[in-house]
Amino acid sequence: MVASLRDKTFGMRKIFFVILFAGFAAQAAAQAYFTAAGLRLGTEWGLSVQHRFTKSWTGEAILQSAFLNDDVLFTLLAERHFPLIVRNFNIYGGGGVHWAWSGDGRDLHRSGGGLSLIGGLELSLGRLNLSYDLKPALTFSRHHPLLLHTGLSLRYILVKGSVFRKQQRKKKRAKRKWPWET
Repeated sequence: MVASLRDKTFGMRKIFFVILFAGFAAQAAAQAYFTAAGLRLGTEWGLSVQHRFTKSWTGEAILQSAFLNDDVLFTLLAERHFPLIVRNFNIYGGGGVHWAWSGDGRDLHRSGGGLSLIGGLELSLGRLNLSYDLKPALTFSRHHPLLLHTGLSLRYILVKGSVFRKQQRKKKRAKRKWPWET
């Protein structure tokens, strides 16, 4: 019994170190895109736009509406991406703020704002970006103080990551000074 427990522990340690090594062996840049936009479907439906600001940070704007009523939620998020195994496959997490509106069939009126968190997985293939996430939200209103959204986003990559890499190379060249330059 002790031997089998020792074998299981050794096997689990091997798997852990393989996963850990694969994560560190991935390239430093987490996203293969610069700007992407598309549809988001899940507990609600909506639109999602992501824009990369640094090698591993993006900003995301999500406009979503409920299926069964006229509620609308607009969310702004900052997300940190971590590559898994390859650059185009990421895990990410972040947070931000949101504003909510409720409707009665005719008009929308503001029902509050709050804080949102997000965490998920993302895969980029060619010009397509697919992500699945969990997005809990704390709303400062009496109607729905705690919301839990999940979504599958399919975005088209409008600007690829190569544009970002070219900009970084230009900045490095501009910083480099030759001895005869002042």
